[in-house]
Amino acid sequence: MVEKKELPNIVLFVADETRGDTISLGGRHNSVIKTPNIDKLAKEGAAFTKCFTVNPVCVPSRCCTFTGQYVHSNSHRSLYQLLQPHEENLFKFLKEKGYEVIWIGRNDLFRKDAIEGSISRRIRIKTKSIKTNLQKQWKLLKCKILKNY
Repeated sequence: MVEKKELPNIVLFVADETRGDTISLGGRHNSVIKTPNIDKLAKEGAAFTKCFTVNPVCVPSRCCTFTGQYVHSNSHRSLYQLLQPHEENLFKFLKEKGYEVIWIGRNDLFRKDAIEGSISRRIRIKTKSIKTNLQKQWKLLKCKILKNY
């Protein structure tokens, strides 16, 4: 019998409309804005503070980030040119390596026919029901599953 390998947890938060200087990181990054829950996650994990994007539009930028390719390499130049099933990406790689890849929230990265190859499970939530407390958010995410793929 082969023993299943214990994989470390990886949690990626990909926020919309958030610049790097809108997060406190304990006052090191922004001394005015207070983001204690994000600060705690960064302290216990990693915060990428020297990043940049090659495209100011969210979908092409995410396609670059998660494939490692420039937008012009695979024609991801607009909001409507999402990842296709044949394209390699970080989530597909992790799924193939044995991770359960769960996508929570809206999808603005994959075409509908590309989700299954890269994502193990998709959870949609009602955004109006999200509370500001991070612990309450996790509890809601576990309980308010609207649709699984």
